[in-house]
Amino acid sequence: MDNASLHKARDFSKDQSFFLFATQQEQLNYVRFPLGDYKKIEIRELAKKYELDVSDKPDSQDICFVTSDSYRDLVKNLNPNVNKKGIIYDIDNNILGTHDGISNYTIGQRKGIGISGSTEPLYVIDINKDQNSITLGTKNKLKKKVIYFKNINWLGGNILPKKLDCSAKIRSTQEDLPGILDINRDKGTFTFETELDNTSPGQACVFYKNDQLLGGGWITV
Repeated sequence: MDNASLHKARDFSKDQSFFLFATQQEQLNYVRFPLGDYKKIEIRELAKKYELDVSDKPDSQDICFVTSDSYRDLVKNLNPNVNKKGIIYDIDNNILGTHDGISNYTIGQRKGIGISGSTEPLYVIDINKDQNSITLGTKNKLKKKVIYFKNINWLGGNILPKKLDCSAKIRSTQEDLPGILDINRDKGTFTFETELDNTSPGQACVFYKNDQLLGGGWITV
């Protein structure tokens, strides 16, 4: 049997392929997605036709299993010790202040940092888990074209991931952008044609060729 391939859903606005990049090829050969060829509005019409209670259920937003107003509450409940005070630095390693826990910050964050007095707006450009520290910098320090990643799951079959002209994205809600994919064993890079910002280690980088999902890896730098 030929290996199955995974493609974007017909309804691009509801496509969930980004989250499926870690599916193993063995699993993909047998799994089926019966709603993939429908648009969401068509599924709602079918649900009404068959008098299903969920026909007018609101779409889930953000992280669907977070029932409070903030994912920070969930993290705190799961690990009460996570919010330890630490140091906030600038890019020259000068101390700017303190924070109440790295789980309260995300790469690219500007508001709610608690640091003032800078001539230019400051953003979170690095979160160091080992040192429990935050580094701030100007917006231009967030921008990069080359993404490095590891722990790659490849679903592209015989497509050779060497200097491959394709597209990629680092967030499920963004449009995949063109660039060059280069993989060597379990590590690789993706060089985007345009600069990105707000990239962070631990995010997924997912690759596409037209509407086919080729796989993905976890960002290191």
